[in-house]
Amino acid sequence: MTLNFALARDVPVDAAALHAVFDPGTFLVKITPVNPTYQALRNGITSLITDDAGGCGLADDLRALGYDVIVSIGELEENHIGSNCGQHLTHYLEETRRPGESYTYPIKPTGSELKMHRGLTPRNAQ
Repeated sequence: MTLNFALARDVPVDAAALHAVFDPGTFLVKITPVNPTYQALRNGITSLITDDAGGCGLADDLRALGYDVIVSIGELEENHIGSNCGQHLTHYLEETRRPGESYTYPIKPTGSELKMHRGLTPRNAQ
């Protein structure tokens, strides 16, 4: 079984506390960054992982306790495109603020396709 952690700044994950509850012989740990989404922006959540840093030592601590650890960093270009989460397009169409380096690719109107579900169009579209 997999314990999956999207590591956020100021949200501690304690390897020893996990070890006290989850047997490394049964569980592996997957560490991912928090994607820069609208929900993350709205809730003031930023990722602890910004590249392949592996969770600022957490991966090493977990491995030392016997866990198999996967550090999964997606293609960072997906953040710029806004394609790293299925909810992105809906939020893009509804929001006026942009989360950091996300959604930097312009939407190019191609006719009626710009009007997405529920008749929404991007507020920043011309």
